[in-house]
Amino acid sequence: MQKQEMRQKKSVSSEREEVEGKSRRVINIVKAQEQQMMSNNI
Repeated sequence: MQKQEMRQKKSVSSEREEVEGKSRRVINIVKAQEQQMMSNNI
């Protein structure tokens, strides 16, 4: 029982890290796109 609970907690935390990483990656992509737009406008 305990091992299963630990595994579940681990998977939840890793999922959360994945989501945070994805959102960070999306923000970086958006920033890069904005910079490209700015440089194109100049």
